[in-house]
Amino acid sequence: MPDAHTNFAYSTVVAAPSPADTGTSLVVQTGDGAKFPTPPFNVTVWPVGDQPLTTNAEIVRVTAISVDTFTITRTQEGTTARAILVGDQIAATITAKTLTDIETAIRKAANLKVGTDNAAAPANQVRITVDEATIFGTVLSSVDVTADITVSGVNGLDVGVRAASTWYAVYLIFNPVTNTVAGLLSANFTTPTLPTGYPKSRRVGSVRNDNANVFVPFRQVGDRARFLDLVGDANHQRILANGAAAAAFTTLTGSTFIPPKSLRAILAGIAISGTSGNVWLRPTGSGVPNGDILVGTGGAGLSTRSAHGEFDVSTGQQIDYRTDGSLTSIYIDVVGYLDPVL
Repeated sequence: MPDAHTNFAYSTVVAAPSPADTGTSLVVQTGDGAKFPTPPFNVTVWPVGDQPLTTNAEIVRVTAISVDTFTITRTQEGTTARAILVGDQIAATITAKTLTDIETAIRKAANLKVGTDNAAAPANQVRITVDEATIFGTVLSSVDVTADITVSGVNGLDVGVRAASTWYAVYLIFNPVTNTVAGLLSANFTTPTLPTGYPKSRRVGSVRNDNANVFVPFRQVGDRARFLDLVGDANHQRILANGAAAAAFTTLTGSTFIPPKSLRAILAGIAISGTSGNVWLRPTGSGVPNGDILVGTGGAGLSTRSAHGEFDVSTGQQIDYRTDGSLTSIYIDVVGYLDPVL
């Protein structure tokens, strides 16, 4: 998360750290502590009467403020410790971190494609291609990598062994020393175990390993993923509701078909019995009285109707449905999902 900012966050040091080059506390002019943002944030400290240079300035991180007393961590952003003295200038300046925080927030990913469809071994592999992507301030171009869950580490699974009926996060990882981009799979959707030499990562997708230890076929473009149907393959059926009408809202759990970070599903509905009525959907726990229509009669009076659309789901990938009118038999199928990776 980017640091907080304020304008004109400037003062001078009235009580220097002790020792001056390693101490972790300093005091600014009376009342000036209020000029600075809420910690944590970085500040630059340099001598009075000079411009800050690599030879005379140090960036420190303010981790706490008590009135005008700053608790600091020294030598941030590659700077060298210096003797901070009474009278030195201190300011929350624009540093490299300020800009890389912005670049990270932008999270650029042009023409991102993730899926099993173009992988050489789609049962075990996910291929990732992107024209240009940003990973914590590093811009990557013309990326084309494949992550294989039968491999350990770089371009494979981060830790452990393949587990059936499990969602895996798909990451791009970057080694700044060798300028190498690779793929990584992890059951952890927030903090994967990164291979040695790869300090930077960015989640770009999700893949489901089914109950037979085979990846469920899918294709993702940008943040929109769709399953690739395999006719007659019972392992890859994605039916949430099968045949049952419901006069009151009934909860369906889609976590088998919708990844942990997704809160919006692409659903298809079929009403196959009854000439009037609607299928209504709402996120579980939302308390919305009616919800949104998945399948409706539209005045047609047809005995079989179908429709599809995007619908919000709750945390836990749950959604409520109900029916009205003369509907007695309906199906709700997960076609795909939106994955918040952009």
